[in-house]
Amino acid sequence: MNNPASNPALPRNLTAEDYTREETYKPTRLPVERASTIIPDAYRSSQFYEIEQDRVFSKGWVCVGYTSQVREPGDVFVATVAGQSFIVTRDKSNKLRAFYNTCRHRGSRLICQDGKQDVIRCP
Repeated sequence: MNNPASNPALPRNLTAEDYTREETYKPTRLPVERASTIIPDAYRSSQFYEIEQDRVFSKGWVCVGYTSQVREPGDVFVATVAGQSFIVTRDKSNKLRAFYNTCRHRGSRLICQDGKQDVIRCP
């Protein structure tokens, strides 16, 4: 079967299924001197992006910033992972903390920009 993802000469009408096939990525898994990069379509495909968000960014730990961004208690930065907004901060005992950036009562965004916050509360 000719898979358009593995054959650059074929027209590109890739489906979500193409993006999840092992054969699509076979050239990326060769020894480094023969390997190629991921297929160009993946860089601009909304289908690939959705699959990547689900299978990569929402399944495990992801670096969202640096501890230097929250050096002191009250320092806050906002990060987005897999479409979800998070707050990263230092509490009063200098512990690093992260929370969903959503009020659990009203669903509103708690913090809109990086900075210093004495208290985080629902707007």
